[in-house]
Amino acid sequence: MIEERLYTVDQANRVLPELIQLLAQLQEAVGLTTSEVARLAPLAGHNGGGRWASEILTAGQRAQEHFSRLQSAGILLRDLETGLVDFPAQMDGQPVYLCWRLGEQTVGFWHLRDRGFSARRPL
Repeated sequence: MIEERLYTVDQANRVLPELIQLLAQLQEAVGLTTSEVARLAPLAGHNGGGRWASEILTAGQRAQEHFSRLQSAGILLRDLETGLVDFPAQMDGQPVYLCWRLGEQTVGFWHLRDRGFSARRPL
């Protein structure tokens, strides 16, 4: 069993610059994959797809690499479109999530592990 990484508020804030860049790359890779499928699928032959299939595969592999980086860091992606993530943490000995999304300057919210975004509270 892998031990869960726990973040302090300071640690979570320190990774934000890299996280912002990673989320942008992930949004781009996933957007490329889905838009390319929608645009090029009707043009595909029945023999494996050719060039467009290769492009989609490459974008999908990039997306998987970005997801893996988040997972390795112990950061939980909740909503790619809004850039909503949770950082596992503890407050007063209780397991919680530090909650952040793209556009917020710092990690400034938390919620209980069995709750979600709507239950988040200011730190």
